[in-house]
Amino acid sequence: MATLKRVVLIGYRGSGKSTLGKYLQTDLSWEYICTDTLIQKRVGKSIIEIVAEKGWQNFREIETQIISGLSSRGQCIIDCGGGIIEHPPNMVYLKNQSLVVWVNAELEDILDRLRKDQTRPHISEHSWEKDLITHYHRREDLYRRYSHLDLNTSRLSVEECAELIRDALGNSFPK
Repeated sequence: MATLKRVVLIGYRGSGKSTLGKYLQTDLSWEYICTDTLIQKRVGKSIIEIVAEKGWQNFREIETQIISGLSSRGQCIIDCGGGIIEHPPNMVYLKNQSLVVWVNAELEDILDRLRKDQTRPHISEHSWEKDLITHYHRREDLYRRYSHLDLNTSRLSVEECAELIRDALGNSFPK
């Protein structure tokens, strides 16, 4: 089995990926990479502006370009946008020599966290709450399918999540 070189964090917006990723950066002494930040730097606009001007399809195309460029990186934590799993080639790039962690949370906790953060674009034309609930449930099976490890941040602290990730990195792990 190949050595795991990366930790890839997937999960719905507001689940705690960024918090866990930044903690792991210090805990593992690995580089922290946020795909949404890389997209914003490349385009020179916020995600809300990119989606408003060019749509989600364009955003996903840029995201795939970014992901393909990260496929050879080693010893890093990659914090992915919530919809990364909706384009299967992204997961082909990301799963290679990576521990893919589904950072999960209870829907009510995600709703509470996102009520405080209005900087995220809607995924569709519905109200943000209806939008969130619909896409959360639609994506659950995809997160489950692509992940090696499921960590629920509603039940586990960031320290407990990091410990489970360290344990998984130290053990044989399926591709």
